[in-house]
Amino acid sequence: MHLDGSGPLLERLVPGDRVTATAWRGEIMVLGKDGMRQDTLEAPRDELQMNAAAGVLAGLLAAQCLVFGVVRLVRPLDHEPLTWEPYGRWLLFGLVGVSFAVGLSAVWTGLPWGTVPLVAVPLAACVALWFRLRLRPRG
Repeated sequence: MHLDGSGPLLERLVPGDRVTATAWRGEIMVLGKDGMRQDTLEAPRDELQMNAAAGVLAGLLAAQCLVFGVVRLVRPLDHEPLTWEPYGRWLLFGLVGVSFAVGLSAVWTGLPWGTVPLVAVPLAACVALWFRLRLRPRG
């Protein structure tokens, strides 16, 4: 059995100590002794930050499709600059990058999953504005 790092339980155990093991589907998930617990490497992880990042990405892509579609319906002959080339493609890449960068940052720093949308949505709006200003036709 492999424990997750050298936590407080592992440091206090001596040969012959009795511990309580929590098993699930034939794998030991948690060891405990005297109210102290330590996860094993088989224990499921609660990394909801990347789930939140994927949800934010889905919502941002839906918003992008909605805006581009509404502009096409309202102005079928004059829907520039909200077209796939060049603005839509770069915006898509930017939204994917923002969502995963914020999600991974939250996982690595241990921030709660609720911070992912609070940071990713305003950052995505800044990226969209930056692309809009940067890709504006010169003339």
